Amino acid sequence: MDEQAILKKLRRGSARALEKIIAAYSAYVVTVIHNRARGVLRPEDEEEAASDVFLALWQNADRVEPGSLRPWLGAVANHKAADLLRKKQLTAPLEDYLPPIEDALWESVAEQERAELVREALSHLSYTDREIFYRYYDLCQSARVIAEEMEMVPATVRSRLSRGRAVLREVLCREGYVHEE
Repeated sequence: MDEQAILKKLRRGSARALEKIIAAYSAYVVTVIHNRARGVLRPEDEEEAASDVFLALWQNADRVEPGSLRPWLGAVANHKAADLLRKKQLTAPLEDYLPPIEDALWESVAEQERAELVREALSHLSYTDREIFYRYYDLCQSARVIAEEMEMVPATVRSRLSRGRAVLREVLCREGYVHEE
């Protein structure tokens, strides 16, 4: 299914586009609702919540970006399940509910947090060392090319890269980010 094309049709009010989305994602939406409620809701309540999710999609199709339909549906399903639990004054065991990390939305948030941590860590380097890092990692320049352009010896560039990595490792560990290979 071409997500961009189907969303475009949905935005124009195509009921057929909504039907295709429901056919493709209804099992996913019901699973998110069921997992959030941890089996506390009756199947008909879960189906009602799923219907509310697709109604919300119909009403807010212009807010959904191509490539983010599944995460959007998952987030709305999660909220609809929580709302229904509150409305029915039911509780689900919170410690058992963990959102799936492979979900694109969660992965995006995690990636943004990692990027912010790295930016913060890079701010601890000197301007020259940040320039070396930028050229080496972003521009993929070799130590020899960097040395020529910055009027240094290649061994100095390699040494500054090594010391810079050590500083980054120290700052990231101090901030609580531990990367396991």
